[in-house]
Amino acid sequence: DDNRVGDRYGAHVHARDGVLTVGDSTFTGGRARRGGALYLSGGQATLEDSLFEANSVRGDHDDPEAPSSGRGGAIRTEDTDLWITSVVFRGNEAVQGYGGHLSLVQGEVVITDGTFEDGEATWYYGGAIATYDTVLDVYESTFTDNRALEELDDWIGYGGAVWIGGGVRR
Repeated sequence: DDNRVGDRYGAHVHARDGVLTVGDSTFTGGRARRGGALYLSGGQATLEDSLFEANSVRGDHDDPEAPSSGRGGAIRTEDTDLWITSVVFRGNEAVQGYGGHLSLVQGEVVITDGTFEDGEATWYYGGAIATYDTVLDVYESTFTDNRALEELDDWIGYGGAVWIGGGVRR
Protein backbone atom coordinates (compact mmCIF):
# COMPACT_ATOMS: atom_id res chain seq x y z
CA ASP A 1 0.00 0.00 0.00
CA ASP A 2 0.97 3.60 -0.67
CA ASN A 3 4.25 2.92 -2.47
CA ARG A 4 5.64 5.96 -4.28
CA VAL A 5 8.50 6.62 -6.65
CA GLY A 6 7.99 10.31 -7.44
CA ASP A 7 9.25 11.07 -10.94
CA ARG A 8 10.07 7.43 -11.65
CA TYR A 9 8.18 4.44 -13.01
CA GLY A 10 6.30 1.59 -11.33
CA ALA A 11 5.48 2.32 -7.67
CA HIS A 12 4.96 -1.36 -6.81
CA VAL A 13 6.84 -3.18 -9.60
CA HIS A 14 9.25 -2.01 -12.31
CA ALA A 15 10.15 -4.87 -14.69
CA ARG A 16 12.38 -4.76 -17.80
CA ASP A 17 12.87 -7.52 -20.37
CA GLY A 18 11.67 -10.29 -18.11
CA VAL A 19 8.75 -12.56 -17.39
CA LEU A 20 6.33 -11.54 -14.63
CA THR A 21 3.44 -13.59 -13.26
CA VAL A 22 1.05 -12.11 -10.71
CA GLY A 23 -1.89 -13.95 -9.12
CA ASP A 24 -4.26 -13.34 -6.21
CA SER A 25 -2.64 -9.99 -5.39
CA THR A 26 -3.70 -6.46 -4.48
CA PHE A 27 -1.98 -3.25 -5.57
CA THR A 28 -3.30 -0.09 -3.91
CA GLY A 29 -2.21 3.49 -3.46
CA GLY A 30 0.81 3.45 -5.78
CA ARG A 31 1.99 6.79 -7.20
CA ALA A 32 4.47 7.32 -10.01
CA ARG A 33 5.06 9.23 -13.26
CA ARG A 34 4.32 6.11 -15.34
CA GLY A 35 2.66 2.94 -14.10
CA GLY A 36 1.06 3.84 -10.77
CA ALA A 37 1.35 0.19 -9.72
CA LEU A 38 3.30 -1.63 -12.48
CA TYR A 39 5.70 -0.45 -15.16
CA LEU A 40 6.58 -3.16 -17.69
CA SER A 41 9.12 -2.65 -20.47
CA GLY A 42 9.88 -5.56 -22.79
CA GLY A 43 9.17 -9.17 -21.97
CA GLN A 44 5.89 -10.76 -20.94
CA ALA A 45 3.47 -10.52 -18.05
CA THR A 46 0.48 -12.52 -16.86
CA LEU A 47 -1.94 -11.04 -14.32
CA GLU A 48 -4.73 -13.15 -12.80
CA ASP A 49 -7.36 -12.82 -10.07
CA SER A 50 -6.00 -9.54 -8.72
CA LEU A 51 -7.09 -6.02 -7.75
CA PHE A 52 -5.57 -2.68 -8.78
CA GLU A 53 -7.21 0.12 -6.81
CA ALA A 54 -6.54 3.83 -6.16
CA ASN A 55 -3.21 3.95 -7.99
CA SER A 56 -2.24 7.11 -9.86
CA VAL A 57 0.20 8.83 -12.14
CA ARG A 58 0.69 12.55 -12.52
CA GLY A 59 2.26 14.80 -15.13
CA ASP A 60 4.23 17.77 -13.83
CA HIS A 61 3.52 20.48 -16.35
CA ASP A 62 1.10 23.22 -17.21
CA ASP A 63 1.20 22.36 -20.93
CA PRO A 64 -1.00 19.34 -21.77
CA GLU A 65 1.06 18.69 -24.91
CA ALA A 66 4.40 18.43 -23.10
CA PRO A 67 6.08 15.00 -23.15
CA SER A 68 6.13 14.63 -19.37
CA SER A 69 2.55 13.41 -19.00
CA GLY A 70 1.56 10.72 -16.52
CA ARG A 71 0.80 7.39 -18.19
CA GLY A 72 -1.11 4.39 -16.90
CA GLY A 73 -2.84 5.00 -13.56
CA ALA A 74 -2.42 1.30 -12.67
CA ILE A 75 -0.20 -0.16 -15.42
CA ARG A 76 2.08 1.18 -18.13
CA THR A 77 3.54 -1.19 -20.72
CA GLU A 78 6.08 -0.54 -23.45
CA ASP A 79 6.84 -3.30 -25.95
CA THR A 80 5.37 -5.92 -23.60
CA ASP A 81 3.00 -8.81 -24.24
CA LEU A 82 0.39 -8.90 -21.48
CA TRP A 83 -2.37 -11.34 -20.52
CA ILE A 84 -4.97 -10.15 -18.00
CA THR A 85 -7.60 -12.57 -16.63
CA SER A 86 -10.19 -11.87 -13.93
CA VAL A 87 -8.56 -8.66 -12.75
CA VAL A 88 -10.44 -5.69 -11.26
CA PHE A 89 -9.26 -2.13 -11.91
CA ARG A 90 -11.02 0.39 -9.68
CA GLY A 91 -10.49 4.10 -9.04
CA ASN A 92 -7.12 4.47 -10.77
CA GLU A 93 -6.25 7.79 -12.42
CA ALA A 94 -3.88 9.51 -14.81
CA VAL A 95 -3.73 13.20 -13.89
CA GLN A 96 -2.36 15.19 -16.81
CA GLY A 97 -1.98 11.84 -18.53
CA TYR A 98 -3.14 8.87 -20.58
CA GLY A 99 -4.98 5.70 -19.54
CA GLY A 100 -6.75 5.94 -16.20
CA HIS A 101 -6.16 2.22 -15.63
CA LEU A 102 -3.88 1.06 -18.47
CA SER A 103 -1.50 2.78 -20.88
CA LEU A 104 -0.25 0.29 -23.49
CA VAL A 105 2.42 1.01 -26.12
CA GLN A 106 3.62 -1.59 -28.61
CA GLY A 107 2.83 -5.14 -27.70
CA GLU A 108 0.00 -7.62 -27.72
CA VAL A 109 -2.53 -7.48 -24.90
CA VAL A 110 -5.37 -9.92 -24.20
CA ILE A 111 -7.93 -9.09 -21.52
CA THR A 112 -10.52 -11.67 -20.43
CA ASP A 113 -13.13 -11.12 -17.71
CA GLY A 114 -11.69 -7.74 -16.77
CA THR A 115 -13.55 -5.14 -14.71
CA PHE A 116 -12.74 -1.48 -15.31
CA GLU A 117 -14.51 0.89 -12.91
CA ASP A 118 -14.17 4.58 -12.13
CA GLY A 119 -10.97 5.22 -14.13
CA GLU A 120 -10.04 8.76 -15.04
CA ALA A 121 -7.66 10.45 -17.46
CA THR A 122 -7.47 14.24 -17.36
CA TRP A 123 -6.26 16.31 -20.30
CA TYR A 124 -5.61 13.28 -22.47
CA TYR A 125 -7.05 9.97 -23.61
CA GLY A 126 -8.61 6.76 -22.37
CA GLY A 127 -10.51 6.89 -19.09
CA ALA A 128 -9.91 3.15 -18.69
CA ILE A 129 -7.42 2.19 -21.44
CA ALA A 130 -5.21 4.14 -23.83
CA THR A 131 -3.25 2.23 -26.49
CA TYR A 132 -0.78 3.19 -29.16
CA ASP A 133 0.59 0.79 -31.77
CA THR A 134 -0.79 -2.12 -29.73
CA VAL A 135 -2.82 -5.20 -30.61
CA LEU A 136 -5.65 -5.24 -28.04
CA ASP A 137 -8.18 -8.07 -27.64
CA VAL A 138 -10.89 -7.71 -24.96
CA TYR A 139 -13.34 -10.49 -24.04
CA GLU A 140 -16.18 -10.74 -21.51
CA SER A 141 -15.17 -7.54 -19.72
CA THR A 142 -17.10 -4.61 -18.24
CA PHE A 143 -16.38 -0.88 -18.37
CA THR A 144 -18.30 1.31 -15.90
CA ASP A 145 -18.02 5.03 -15.05
CA ASN A 146 -14.66 5.67 -16.74
CA ARG A 147 -13.88 9.22 -17.91
CA ALA A 148 -11.50 11.16 -20.13
CA LEU A 149 -11.96 14.72 -18.97
CA GLU A 150 -11.35 18.21 -20.26
CA GLU A 151 -9.16 20.25 -17.91
CA LEU A 152 -8.61 23.34 -20.04
CA ASP A 153 -11.11 25.30 -22.09
CA ASP A 154 -9.38 24.37 -25.35
CA TRP A 155 -8.37 20.75 -24.59
CA ILE A 156 -10.77 17.83 -24.66
CA GLY A 157 -10.25 14.27 -23.42
CA TYR A 158 -11.04 11.43 -25.81
CA GLY A 159 -12.21 7.84 -25.26
CA GLY A 160 -14.19 7.75 -22.03
CA ALA A 161 -13.49 4.03 -21.73
CA VAL A 162 -10.96 3.14 -24.47
CA TRP A 163 -8.78 5.18 -26.82
CA ILE A 164 -6.87 3.43 -29.61
CA GLY A 165 -4.20 5.29 -31.57
CA GLY A 166 -1.38 4.59 -33.97
CA GLY A 167 -0.95 1.63 -36.23
CA VAL A 168 -1.62 -1.92 -35.26
CA ARG A 169 1.25 -4.39 -35.70
CA ARG A 170 -0.37 -7.61 -36.91
